[in-house]
Amino acid sequence: MAGDAVQKQLTELEDLAKNLGVRVSYEPMSGLSRGSGGLCKVRGEMRVIMDRKLKTPERMQVLADALRRFDTETFYVSPAVRRMLS
Repeated sequence: MAGDAVQKQLTELEDLAKNLGVRVSYEPMSGLSRGSGGLCKVRGEMRVIMDRKLKTPERMQVLADALRRFDTETFYVSPAVRRMLS
């Protein structure tokens, strides 16, 4: 059950990003781009790009760190996800 709850929270964060107009993508990162990922602007579009090898909790942390920069108060998210964003 705990794994399901964590996956549900990741899905909530991904949905919130979409609602904020932030595209989320999971890419292979190696060489010079190696790292966990983060928020960036690509051709005028806000994006969170992260290493596809990250485990779910790490993906949640990268997304929460990125989305914390946006005003998310007008969007409903679960209390657990709201705590990640504060």
